[in-house]
Amino acid sequence: MDQKPESLTKAIFICKSDLLLETVCSKLQAEYNLPLFVFEEHSTWEYAISHNTGIKFNVTKTEGLETLATWNTAIPDNANYQIIVNIISDKYLIQDIKRLLEGTFLTDIIQIQNS
Repeated sequence: MDQKPESLTKAIFICKSDLLLETVCSKLQAEYNLPLFVFEEHSTWEYAISHNTGIKFNVTKTEGLETLATWNTAIPDNANYQIIVNIISDKYLIQDIKRLLEGTFLTDIIQIQNS
């Protein structure tokens, strides 16, 4: 019986950026050898999800800078990107992911959760 492995680590990163969601996902896909992201749009936000056997990304971009703060009180109201990372393999490190995100977004990435 196949069981889905539990995450070793979950981290949430946020930032403010004008980058297209597709651009961010393309960079993550190339870096982590991910399959194509699945995109979904809502009225004021969009998100994309992809994963392999070792890591899962859920990337959300909102139109407004206050939307994410209404979803999670730990998020300040000046961010429009939320990147949720579930690490399933110990070959991925939070510090490396944060560094890659900072290089992708060319801005400071705030980590609001790590479990």
